[in-house]
Amino acid sequence: MKNTSIRILKRTKFLFLLFILAFVIMFSCANPFDTRNVETPDNNPTYQLPSTPAALLNNITEAFEKRDEVLYNNTFQDSLSTDFIFYFIGDADNFQFLGYWTLSRELEHFSLIVKSFDELNLTFGAQFVEDYGDSILVHIPYEIKTVKDLKNQYFRGEVLFKMKYYLSYLIIYGWEDFNNSSTVGDSTWTRLKRSSFN
Repeated sequence: MKNTSIRILKRTKFLFLLFILAFVIMFSCANPFDTRNVETPDNNPTYQLPSTPAALLNNITEAFEKRDEVLYNNTFQDSLSTDFIFYFIGDADNFQFLGYWTLSRELEHFSLIVKSFDELNLTFGAQFVEDYGDSILVHIPYEIKTVKDLKNQYFRGEVLFKMKYYLSYLIIYGWEDFNNSSTVGDSTWTRLKRSSFN
């Protein structure tokens, strides 16, 4: 009888400790199935969550200014994680020299120009936005200034960015480049792309 009461006491003590442990775990841990909020990168205080076209465009200009390849890459869709396919259509004068322009070539291009120039700046003009609910078209003039060995070069034109929402944030899945300048000698973003692979 003494052994039976010791076993019952040990079992009761074990169940009590198990209950306390389960209680502590249940109320001290976050729900493992709960989604967490997106965090802004610590090393880039000007990064904006791309929930609007203006925020996405800001991130592109910041990527140029800070030569941030990761930030630039994050503005475009990844065809492995979405069902949209990235495409680029360049200006009429230079597009024929680019061949089939893929997202990987776009990211390689940015990596090359970041390493090639002493200074790299992108500015956008006033934007015209067409919102279709699930997709957004943004028409916007641009100017890219590159500096190498104290020599300035400018690339000007207008782009049409095609954006879609993916996981509540905008990404660029389509891009068309136009030469809208009558200034002799002006080059477009497409020309900059072409020059990075020549």
